[in-house]
Amino acid sequence: MKALLIALLVVAGGIAGGYAVRSAPYDVVWEGGTDLDMFHKIQADLATGRHLRVQLLSPGGPAVLCLEMARMIRNASDRGQRVEIHGQALVASCGTFILAAGTPGHRYITRTTLFLVHPLQRGGWGDSCVARPTVKRRDESLRLVSEEDKIIDSLYYLMEASYVRLTGKDHATVSRWVVCGNETTGAEQAVAMGIADHVED
Repeated sequence: MKALLIALLVVAGGIAGGYAVRSAPYDVVWEGGTDLDMFHKIQADLATGRHLRVQLLSPGGPAVLCLEMARMIRNASDRGQRVEIHGQALVASCGTFILAAGTPGHRYITRTTLFLVHPLQRGGWGDSCVARPTVKRRDESLRLVSEEDKIIDSLYYLMEASYVRLTGKDHATVSRWVVCGNETTGAEQAVAMGIADHVED
């Protein structure tokens, strides 16, 4: 009987030890533009099922792709997979959605990080801002004048909806973040906006 008890304790210890190994944070780096390479990297890292400790450095990239990455990250977090994100050096544009998508309470940004939230732009930084069409969404009596306006309006709507979900701020608040001429910078501001939880040195 004593031998059986010892054997069970050894097996239980092995199971517990195995679980501890699997649940230890897995250090990963998400670096560069929010492009297909980063999409596949995030997909593979999330598929491990392990708690992730992420070093994030990104200037952003295509809006649609990064919004999908942010959705995947937050969905994994909602299912119980902790995604701890440490933004450093540069977290801008679509990169802010990736940071915001981390597990609430586990989103960090270093004080010296260049943090930038801005509206849609054509091309890269410094290029012209794409203003949101003035026609109200979902108003049946009005029509957007072109297919391009419809796409731009939809992108703004998706960006705002994503910020609402990821930050807990209301729609009226986040809509002010993506207005031409109203760009937001600074690590402390990232925390105030609910995109990060902590500023670290």
